[in-house]
Amino acid sequence: MYDEKLRKAIAEWAEEEGYDKDYPILYYNHSYDKSIIGFIEVDGVPVALYSLESMIQEYMEDEDLLNEEDGYEQAIEWIEYNTLGAGFSGKGLPRVITNIEEIKERYGE
Repeated sequence: MYDEKLRKAIAEWAEEEGYDKDYPILYYNHSYDKSIIGFIEVDGVPVALYSLESMIQEYMEDEDLLNEEDGYEQAIEWIEYNTLGAGFSGKGLPRVITNIEEIKERYGE
């Protein structure tokens, strides 16, 4: 879900850090604002870093899939095809990670 306050805060942070506020640092997917966990620098360029599990949860909430038996699988399929498979990588573009704690919780240690 788009968050105007977050976008403004990121733009102010980028400018304060000396990054060009018009650079693709602001290339982040507004559909997953709640899933941003920070920014990392790749080849001298800051890029948004997302939690995959949080993206899945956010998609399930937005699409009212929380009570669907296959809601998790639907969310993964949609994100893999429409976000990760749609060029969600490259210079200056966001990165997605899976937190090791999320893996442990879902699949056991």
